[in-house]
Amino acid sequence: MNRRNFLFLVFSLALIKKGCTQPKKYLGKIDELKNKETYHEFNGNKVYLNFEQNEPLLLNLTCTHKKCTVERKNEYWICPCHKGKFDKFGKRISGKPPRDLYLYQYEILDRDFWIINRYLNEDI
Repeated sequence: MNRRNFLFLVFSLALIKKGCTQPKKYLGKIDELKNKETYHEFNGNKVYLNFEQNEPLLLNLTCTHKKCTVERKNEYWICPCHKGKFDKFGKRISGKPPRDLYLYQYEILDRDFWIINRYLNEDI
């Protein structure tokens, strides 16, 4: 195996491990999604979509501590495993999670709403 093939293999495995199996996914017409909260599945993660002040909020509901799925409790997101607490925008409030919940990027094309497999708040 030459160096180029080796690097391609390592890069491909890293993308698979990170969950980059689907680059983007159609979630629906923006007019239908705008006035309600919806939940979606994307690359093995549960995703919450809501429009706060006419701006889409796309939260990955995977806790940043031990990868449990957070649950909605009133105005907060709570991790059932270790009681990590996040506000309604995914900002870390308390507990063991080391950071905020991840926010997905999105695009709107001809009134079609797409989730993109990139995060707005990822430290690289």
